[in-house]
Amino acid sequence: MAEAIVLMVVGRLTDLLTEEAQFLNVVRDEIQQVVTELMRMKAFLRDADSRISEERVGNLLAQVRDLVYDAEDVVETFLLSAMSSERRKVQGGFRNKVKRSVCSFDEYFYHHKFIKGIKQIQERIQNLFGCFSDYDIKSTQNEGHGSSSSESEPGRLKRFHTFSVVEPKLFVGFQEDVKSLVAHLVNEGDDSYPVIFIGGMGGLGKTTLAEKIYNHKTIKKHFPRLAWVSISQKWQAKHVLKRILISLVHEKKEEILQMEYDRLVENLLQVQQTKNCLVVLDDIWSSDAWDLLKAAFPTETSRSKLMLTSRILDLADHVNPRCFVHKPKVLDAEESWALLRLKAFPKGDHLNEEVEAETLCQLWIAEGMVLSSDRRGGETLMQVAESYMGELVHKSMVQAKYEDEDNIHSQRKIKTCQLHDLMRELSMSLAEGEDFFKVVDLGKVEDTASFKQTSSSTRQITVFSDAKEHRSVKDHPFLVNKYNQGRARSVLVFASFNFPPILGSHFTNFRLLRVFAVERFNREIESVSG
Repeated sequence: MAEAIVLMVVGRLTDLLTEEAQFLNVVRDEIQQVVTELMRMKAFLRDADSRISEERVGNLLAQVRDLVYDAEDVVETFLLSAMSSERRKVQGGFRNKVKRSVCSFDEYFYHHKFIKGIKQIQERIQNLFGCFSDYDIKSTQNEGHGSSSSESEPGRLKRFHTFSVVEPKLFVGFQEDVKSLVAHLVNEGDDSYPVIFIGGMGGLGKTTLAEKIYNHKTIKKHFPRLAWVSISQKWQAKHVLKRILISLVHEKKEEILQMEYDRLVENLLQVQQTKNCLVVLDDIWSSDAWDLLKAAFPTETSRSKLMLTSRILDLADHVNPRCFVHKPKVLDAEESWALLRLKAFPKGDHLNEEVEAETLCQLWIAEGMVLSSDRRGGETLMQVAESYMGELVHKSMVQAKYEDEDNIHSQRKIKTCQLHDLMRELSMSLAEGEDFFKVVDLGKVEDTASFKQTSSSTRQITVFSDAKEHRSVKDHPFLVNKYNQGRARSVLVFASFNFPPILGSHFTNFRLLRVFAVERFNREIESVSG
């Protein structure tokens, strides 16, 4: 399992170097060096994992897990500090030299702390390499390992799902925007717009808004041919064009897969001129990206329309001076609270063994288990997560139920999934042995010893209680421990009591938390809005 953890963290750090480049460029070389060393270390872990029953090797692997997680902590803590510093710059405006000097000092302090942390990580890596030699642990760098689809090469997973764009279930505050933009798209008059451009900062809800429009019944009626691709920062023009054309002319999939760039462009122009098509380019990052794709889209008014989402507002004029530019507004406090309630406290109980596949995929994405490097041209992270799920089902590791059980074709969308009892017992046993997660029973707050001994590798926490009262939650030794607060990445709460405000205040101290989900709670939470 240590090998898998190294691969996962390396993937996350590599994604961060791309997606948060503006904040991490100053420390890029140091992070890349650690990534390189971790990948070199990975070559020894297959042999080490096979000898985990040996006490000293088991202890060594625990050190590897702690090292990898500590490396991730150092990078993410620096990133959080850099983002906070940038936010202060924007909010403060830097109207005087005092503010500039304070911020400069903060930046120096965080950078110095990062360099110190990275040097310690590098020293520990070298010590572990020494242990590999002492324990006669062999490298498998040059050995063949068959044709497993889960090898380390990104983007080589088998695909067992369709490329659908799911309408967002959680949607707050943009109803009028949907109505307006749908009207613009179906307008065929002389005053119509050939391109709809949805722009604004990250996290504003651009993709969610576009998904709602894409799935609107009026759009589906008006545009019988629909295509959606996500561009982001890792993509290839030919793959994106193939993806679009296959979506528009699915019956020619095999022929399209063999087409080169010029033929793809020719066919895309033809189908858009003869059919009502809507093509969505989600998360396009640069003018260069558009320049490599624009030949495939009509420059004059046609029966087809194009919709783009981007963080770069200036890109709109570059795409088409006749774009209709829409900038979604930031949700107000009331709308934000409504959205948070829907996201954090969904209706229903997934405590039983059968889990909604969409919910599980969302948890994987939030946890950072779905890597951008696994995306093939134009795929969304949800589609990559669905492919992970498809591979687990294909290998009979997970049992699945499909949305359309009567559909005998192989490409079906998974609705729910569950583990066989034996597989679940094995998974739980391995996870507990690897200290992969910790269960915190709020009904046993007097048992404090185990919480003090929790290792740094415990990142996933499940908070559980069937108790009807929660008087002692505020004093729970795990929740108030600063060490645990700095380590946790995922917290799942299963509790049958009224959700206490004090519990929420504890989790605000978990600065690097990625996942926070609450189930089986009393819905009187809605009265706690302060």
